[in-house]
Amino acid sequence: MSGLASLILTNVRRNLARTTLTVVGMGLAALIMTASLTLSEGYPAAAYEAYRSYLGGDILIYAEKIWVRGSDINQSESGTWQFARLTADVPGPAGFFQPHLAAGGYLRPSAAPKGFFSQDAVRELAARLAAAGLAGAVRPYFTLPAAKTEFAGGTGTGFGGSRPDAAVGASPYVYTDSYLRAWDTGDGWPSLAPFVVAGRSLGAADEGRLVCLVDATRGKLAQLPGMDFPPEVPRVGETLRVLLPRLSVDLAGQPRLDYIGAVWVELEVVGHYAVPTREATWIPPGRGEGGATEPEAEQLYLTSPEIIIPWDTAEALLDVVSEGAADLWASALAVEVGSLARVESAVTALAKLFPDLGPVSVPRQAAVANAHWLPEPVFRVPESEWRSAQPSGQVGEPVRISAAFNMIFFAIAALLAAANAIVLVLERQREIGILKAIGASSREVMLMVLGEVVLLSSLGAAGGFVLAEAMAVWNLISNGTPALAVLLFVGSDMARVLGLTVSFALVFGLLPAMRTTGMTAMEVLRKE
Repeated sequence: MSGLASLILTNVRRNLARTTLTVVGMGLAALIMTASLTLSEGYPAAAYEAYRSYLGGDILIYAEKIWVRGSDINQSESGTWQFARLTADVPGPAGFFQPHLAAGGYLRPSAAPKGFFSQDAVRELAARLAAAGLAGAVRPYFTLPAAKTEFAGGTGTGFGGSRPDAAVGASPYVYTDSYLRAWDTGDGWPSLAPFVVAGRSLGAADEGRLVCLVDATRGKLAQLPGMDFPPEVPRVGETLRVLLPRLSVDLAGQPRLDYIGAVWVELEVVGHYAVPTREATWIPPGRGEGGATEPEAEQLYLTSPEIIIPWDTAEALLDVVSEGAADLWASALAVEVGSLARVESAVTALAKLFPDLGPVSVPRQAAVANAHWLPEPVFRVPESEWRSAQPSGQVGEPVRISAAFNMIFFAIAALLAAANAIVLVLERQREIGILKAIGASSREVMLMVLGEVVLLSSLGAAGGFVLAEAMAVWNLISNGTPALAVLLFVGSDMARVLGLTVSFALVFGLLPAMRTTGMTAMEVLRKE
């Protein structure tokens, strides 16, 4: 057997061109497959950090099917989808990530949508997630719709700064798109303190009190052409008046709003928050000719319509406006998985576990919105930059065809291995004839041919795997994955990649090997 191994290594060294071709072919296939298996599953820990902190989790699960997958369409029957528009009945993150769903509409299953999550629905979903080992904390995106929000007008405001009191008799400023969002100040929820730029954050002592945080960046919206927004934000210590509609739930479990019997609520502003998300860079038009130019930059902020109030306060207000008919008003759930390294795999598993809901990872949701320059407005970026964004439409995820491409690339690489095996046989017919003439068995000749094919394909696959897996390993390490878990993940990925590589090589290399072993020594030498 040692002599056979020595012969295989000698054959590999004798024809470096053929060896290099096979190794590179299998390495390319392994690299593509490894990237598909690992890099598409996760992100570094710092990816989209501000979005995840503000939304309260790594994955959003919408009560409605506003995020559609290719499998949803393929598995549905004709006539099972209908056109709908996003409403303000149960506001939430879909409104500022995908505002076009309210204007242009979207497709959803024709069955009555869930509308919102109740307390019982959240408990059931959280229990199923825990049983499946798919998530840690589950945080309802608890909101209360508002007909309008008023605050006193004044002059001059800075970013979280102060301004004089409004003139007597001045008309109040009005927001028509804002709503209340509940934030639990207890243990287990992210702190809002890093986002507070004036005043203070909400604390445990605020639970049940009529206090709130407002977005400090909303005043800048008045600078945008065609936008009718107040040029200021309510200052710290000022009172907001919010008109909350009456809420009810019909027999089908759908939300209903009554604006005729709306209730005014007064909230004290105790702080301003601002959520810096990303930085936009561009080369100013007209510059750059004849030499390098430093790019311009603008810090972008998630400009939110949400007025954040303590959780217990939201529950008390909901009890008043719904007269006890609703215990929660959440359009989405924020799910924390603890690590972004395999978050897309978790989303796929969630989609299978809850086929009627719309799970999506926060990084993917933000990336799709960012392609439309959402959810942050831009003030300095030239129109030529952001107008080139793709047209808005319903967010969807196409059918995953990465597995099919993996098979195609591996088949191509395996054909290279088969061609290598055939050339190997044709080039060394005399050598094979002599081996058989001096007593080499058919089994030994077959092992020699297959051994060379497996060796070259394994070398190529190992090289391609290492190149692609390095980034996946960084995703795991940056997410704080324990060393043992990293080794297990890498070992599992390597077993899959090398297993498929060797299998393809054996399948395609088997035919020329069998053809060789079926020839007698005289037949081989006669062809020479």
